[in-house]
Amino acid sequence: MWRCVQVQGFELKLLRGARKLLAAQRIACIAFELATDWLRGQNTSGAELWKAFARHDYVILDDNFQAVPERVMASLEGVWDFVACARGVAR
Repeated sequence: MWRCVQVQGFELKLLRGARKLLAAQRIACIAFELATDWLRGQNTSGAELWKAFARHDYVILDDNFQAVPERVMASLEGVWDFVACARGVAR
């Protein structure tokens, strides 16, 4: 199953609500937009979002389908598009 989310900075809350689906990897991939201003508005960051996906064994991929490390997510500013895929799907 593939999903795209547009939640304007509330990504962590969405992931918390979907934790059972993520833990079971029932969602293969989730496309999302990382907007650092929106995340800051919710007192969170790109690094926290990366950790939330990693906790459920998801890999964040850039537009070239390359894995994005936590340090890169932590350093981004602006608006970026990513896909988080369950590790088995991301190979």
